Amino acid sequence: MTLMRLMLIIALAMAFTASFVEAVTVVVDPGGGGDYDNIPEAVFNAGADDTVLVMPGIYAVVAGGTPGWPIPLDGETPTILSDSGADVTTLEGDGSTAAFSVAEGANDARLSIQGFTFTLQTEVIHRDYPSYPGGPVRFTDNVVTGPGGLDAGNGAGSLIARNVFAGSGGAGITHGHSSGPESVIEDNEVSGYAYGIGAGETTIVRRNHVHDCTECGVVAYGPLTAYDNLIENCAYTGFMLDGTAYLEGNMITGNGTGIGWPGALFNTPAGYVRLNDIYGNATNIAVPLILGYSVEFDATVNWWGTDDPEEIAEGIYDCNDEWGGNCCVIFTPWCTAPTPGCDPTAVSQSHSWGVIKALYR
Repeated sequence: MTLMRLMLIIALAMAFTASFVEAVTVVVDPGGGGDYDNIPEAVFNAGADDTVLVMPGIYAVVAGGTPGWPIPLDGETPTILSDSGADVTTLEGDGSTAAFSVAEGANDARLSIQGFTFTLQTEVIHRDYPSYPGGPVRFTDNVVTGPGGLDAGNGAGSLIARNVFAGSGGAGITHGHSSGPESVIEDNEVSGYAYGIGAGETTIVRRNHVHDCTECGVVAYGPLTAYDNLIENCAYTGFMLDGTAYLEGNMITGNGTGIGWPGALFNTPAGYVRLNDIYGNATNIAVPLILGYSVEFDATVNWWGTDDPEEIAEGIYDCNDEWGGNCCVIFTPWCTAPTPGCDPTAVSQSHSWGVIKALYR
């Protein structure tokens, strides 16, 4: 056997063996009972398919160290999982740094983290833009308090679920545009931020409770699909939309404006708003001037907190109001009782039977 052939056989055997190497669990225990006593060192030494399992404790998030905070994220980042949940596992900051960071150009960066409390971080992830990560973000069952929320980048197929965000900074959850599989923001409670949730195209926003934001509850960075959310007591707008929107099954109450289209100045409103409870806002819907278009927007079969069409119309700012622009909000038929269990009024003759049936498909 020639030396070259022997070396080839050895290389193939090593490659075959490596393909069957199992992912490992790396344990972090501040008491010394694990593989490491700190999270940055464990993440630094773990592989992309490994899991960093963090035992209960309070972990100080302090800038600096080798390795240290913030933890750099790239395509090799392992899953980071608490052993016993957010109630007993805290990443405690001093207000000077983020927990994680994504450098410019780290387009495959990903984050998978579950079951922690984040306190007093400037933000969960710091991003050196322009950086548009393509990797998915999985952020579940966490509690985030303090000034900074979660910027999930633009990763397609992300899941941000069952978290509590109670802060005072710019935005609680942000997820931008992506061209791949849909991302989902669901079952979160978000309060206290200027903007509760910012969602880009291909992001589904569902079953979230967003409240007491100093400006807006949900901000759309493009077409928005949102259903079964409770958006309440936000000072400026419950939903701030940009063009196309599909809103269904939401309760929108106690906000300055329930649904607003400031982006409609350049992006024509399209889609629908139906089977929502929209009431108790200073203005329920406001659509401004649209350049070059006259539009009828479908806001039929909603509960407006009243069965009086004049009162419903008074809560809508559109083409029927002075300086109200050229978008007319169509609200007939409307619900005579809250949803679910909507009992719609009769439909005007201008609606065909096909249109009526389409509303209930």
